[in-house]
Amino acid sequence: MRKVLVMLVVGFLVVLVLTGVALAFENEPEGFRGLKWGDPPTEDMEFYKQGALLKYYMIPNENLQLGNASLYMVLYQFFLRPEEEAFSAAALYFQGEENHDRIKMICQGKFGKETTERYQTIIWMSLKTNVQLYYDTIEKTGFLGIASSPIMLEHTAAKEKLETEKAKGDW
Repeated sequence: MRKVLVMLVVGFLVVLVLTGVALAFENEPEGFRGLKWGDPPTEDMEFYKQGALLKYYMIPNENLQLGNASLYMVLYQFFLRPEEEAFSAAALYFQGEENHDRIKMICQGKFGKETTERYQTIIWMSLKTNVQLYYDTIEKTGFLGIASSPIMLEHTAAKEKLETEKAKGDW
């Protein structure tokens, strides 16, 4: 397992170098709102939903502001390791172009120039953290996702292993 993880990280580094992705960006978050990457859920969190390898929580009476931008929901994502739940990402959901523009301004002010921009998504990416600002211009909704790159790589490897094991008997 360790060899596979090392190979994934090395492969990820090669892709980053070949695609010109920065190894860091300004003021990379090490978590969100006091929660560090890898931390367990806090006592004030309430369970929201669960997937195969991920669990989501909300905080009652959460601060639904990011600067002057209004949010309608904040979710905290935890990767389900065999022995623990590890904080891996936060998703901040918003509505409206005005809130999108404010969040974009906040992110550019905090993180600097984005690493890349794809259809409806602005991305700041590094070896430590991945920040994505997505906005659907038709639905007028979007989210700001802040994730731990290493934990998400670990999640991807675990998901691939789970899918492979699940399909063993189907051959």
